[in-house]
Amino acid sequence: MTDTANTNTGKKRPDYLAYAIHSQGGAAGPKYTRIGVGFTYKNGSIGVIYDAIPLSGQIVLLGIDQEQKPTAVSYGHPTRKPDFEACMVRESGQNSFWTTIGVAWRQDGYLSIQLDAVVPPSKLVLSVPKQES
Repeated sequence: MTDTANTNTGKKRPDYLAYAIHSQGGAAGPKYTRIGVGFTYKNGSIGVIYDAIPLSGQIVLLGIDQEQKPTAVSYGHPTRKPDFEACMVRESGQNSFWTTIGVAWRQDGYLSIQLDAVVPPSKLVLSVPKQES
């Protein structure tokens, strides 16, 4: 990622573009509708700010500099453990309230977020799950 964008404003450039996707069937591949952006935090979690709710409950994050979109996207749950917990974050004054609403996996060339609940457009944080002891 280059740091040339937004250097005068002090704003960080997004690391990801967030898309709602759905299968069109046949050779056309999936249809991507851009719905937001994602930022990587220092602790390895990813913040997603989105403006639309995906009807499928799935959000795909592609790298901002990724030139081509995947022609095949997994629509199911991988058999391995999720790489992230998907949490909705609501801000109230100086407090924030986190509710786990799904999970996310690193896939081949993208991140796949599967939401169990449809929430209004808001801030979503993908946090690394706590290790079970």
